[in-house]
Amino acid sequence: PLAGMSIRIGSSSGQVQNERIVGEIQVAGPSLIDGYFHQPDETQQALENGWLHTGDLGFIESGRLFIVGRAKEVIIKAGRNFYPNDIEQVAEQIEGVNPGGVAAFARPNPDVGTDDLVVVAETREKDPASRERMVKEIRGELLAASCFAWASISKATGWSRWRRTLSAHVLPRPQRRDHRSLRKRAAL
Repeated sequence: PLAGMSIRIGSSSGQVQNERIVGEIQVAGPSLIDGYFHQPDETQQALENGWLHTGDLGFIESGRLFIVGRAKEVIIKAGRNFYPNDIEQVAEQIEGVNPGGVAAFARPNPDVGTDDLVVVAETREKDPASRERMVKEIRGELLAASCFAWASISKATGWSRWRRTLSAHVLPRPQRRDHRSLRKRAAL
């Protein structure tokens, strides 16, 4: 770990795991967050006695950390469990989708009381008709593989519009400001 930081592996019951036992990765140290901005419930879940619960699964062997997955890697859609890796593998098979350029994740939908499944597929394809074909093929293959209907699929041009947070959530990037206006402010 970085200087001043500590890492441990915790069990679901809150106990510290021994070496080579998979559990949740927890970190502590002076450079941790104090909490999530205006989200006290999330802060209370993530921070416990100075330890940040990352949501990542791993184990320690001979002082080395091995990351093996995510604790919440299951997407629950209409009462069924879906694994992002399975969804990503199906989408990667579509012609024009960049290998390794697919992310599947859940987005809570309070209107319907379940998660929306979001699939982001990166491509170098510029032609709108080809991109629309890819969206339809991804939708069709996932429908055939999982037997659920899609409400909608959003299209994005690539990963540049998305960012992955430390907890592995994928979120749209905020709109960028004009760099010239930032330079002017920095000069003041």
